[in-house]
Amino acid sequence: MNDSLDLSEFEAAMVKKGPTCSFATFPFTPEQRAKLEYVCFSRPDISHVAVAKVMAAWNFKTSDTTVARHRHRQCLCPESKTGNP
Repeated sequence: MNDSLDLSEFEAAMVKKGPTCSFATFPFTPEQRAKLEYVCFSRPDISHVAVAKVMAAWNFKTSDTTVARHRHRQCLCPESKTGNP
């Protein structure tokens, strides 16, 4: 490892600010949360669009971009860091 390299630009990129992820704010039922956890982190074959459509059917409107960010653990909610929706 090279400790003399200035990595501050990478470290600064790790700190993101913005709105809380909708996955952390929606009041999902335990069954909905379990389904989302499984689909988001164990079923990459189910598209982000499909997840957003099901969430809309549950009256939780979100975008497929938000779903993608959450699935890739790039959102701001603490749950995405642990792998739970």
